[in-house]
Amino acid sequence: EELQSLTKRVEGLDERLWARTSGSELAKQRNRDLEQQVQALEQQGRLAAASMDETHKRQATKLRRVEHALEDAMRRLAKFEEEFRARQQQSWKEYLECRVATLEEHHE
Repeated sequence: EELQSLTKRVEGLDERLWARTSGSELAKQRNRDLEQQVQALEQQGRLAAASMDETHKRQATKLRRVEHALEDAMRRLAKFEEEFRARQQQSWKEYLECRVATLEEHHE
């Protein structure tokens, strides 16, 4: 009878020990899974940040190109306006000279 009691006691200890170690193993596995998820999220964050940096660099380059093109267009427009005004003044001056000459001819 004592042997049966000891056997039952050992079996009970065995069950409790197995329950603890298997619970511990489950916890360890959960921790490993969580760690992998954290590492995957960190990697995704790094990739997203790198992608955002590259996009920012491309946008900054495009903006500089547009600014330079706009400055060039403004210079060309200013030059055109200046030439246009000079031609307008010359044409107006020629018109006035011609008109005055016509009036002088009629007056004589």
